[in-house]
Amino acid sequence: MSKTRSKAMMALSLCGVLALAGCAGTVKSNAGNSGGATPEKVSGSVVKISMADNLTSDDPITMALDSFAAAVKKKSHGTVDITVYPNATLATENNIVSVLRSQTVDMGIAGANYWTTVIPGSDALILPYLATTWPQVKAIADSSKLNSYLRSMYGTQNVHMIANLPNTWKDFISSSPVAKPSDMNGMKVRTAGGAEVQVLQALGANPVTLDSTDIYEGLLTHTISGVDVSASQMQQLKFYEVAKNFTDMRLGIGWVPLFITDKAWAELSPSQRTLLNTEGTVMVNNYLKTAPKNTDNEIAQLKQAGTKIIPIANYAPWEKLVDPVVKKYGQTYVSAGRIISLAEAAAKSAPKN
Repeated sequence: MSKTRSKAMMALSLCGVLALAGCAGTVKSNAGNSGGATPEKVSGSVVKISMADNLTSDDPITMALDSFAAAVKKKSHGTVDITVYPNATLATENNIVSVLRSQTVDMGIAGANYWTTVIPGSDALILPYLATTWPQVKAIADSSKLNSYLRSMYGTQNVHMIANLPNTWKDFISSSPVAKPSDMNGMKVRTAGGAEVQVLQALGANPVTLDSTDIYEGLLTHTISGVDVSASQMQQLKFYEVAKNFTDMRLGIGWVPLFITDKAWAELSPSQRTLLNTEGTVMVNNYLKTAPKNTDNEIAQLKQAGTKIIPIANYAPWEKLVDPVVKKYGQTYVSAGRIISLAEAAAKSAPKN
């Protein structure tokens, strides 16, 4: 599909659902319900919520969101009905933050790096090598201190953070093999902005800002020569057709917080709010139970498709280059410093592999 045709289809899709996003919300609020984590069934009282999801319908994160929505509906006895709209139907990754802040949609996922224009340093959790093992990722995800801080930080923007999903490792795909840091010298690498720009520069690359919908064509036309993505994204979006090298460098975790707007949050009863928070935690835990095996399977499938898999046994040379960036970022922004400190403390408490 051509770039022009792809963008035209997305524009038509957005136009077709803006009315839906605008009128999503409470059919009848269950404001009087209170008590335990599972609200009692109240006849005729249903809160309908639309969730914006810019990922594909078969992405592991989308499947986790679908399970979350189904669990909430079942345990609320149908009083909270969440519909997930994947494939950037309600919002794109580039406008989801403004859409959430203006409360145009009810819920949505918005990567940490897309909040930096309104909360400088908020993307610190995606910085490289705060974690290099799955137990460390789980420890960070489970940190009550970190989650409390993130909820407080994002809470200034008309949203409540339900959960913080770890969207697997940010690995690297490229037109030419990358086995050591010097292989990235001068390479044009796609970035979404934020702290990632300084990280790529520290590794010797030339960052190129590019929308995620343009990555395939960018690799095809050599506008870019590399991009940090997960194995699942490389497979689902068929990047392996235009970039034949996959470096398992674990250049951070692409955390994806799930938010609900203050407006939609206010329509929920105390017990319904508790239910959403509880099921958000369950969603993260369930996701992490299968993530390691899923990632291994995805890398195996890439290899089967003809992709050259380049494992990195020692992260130290990479970490040495980016560590000054991480430290400076933490010193520059209060929020970044706090996030880094809490994440590092959590990672240290994790069991060894």
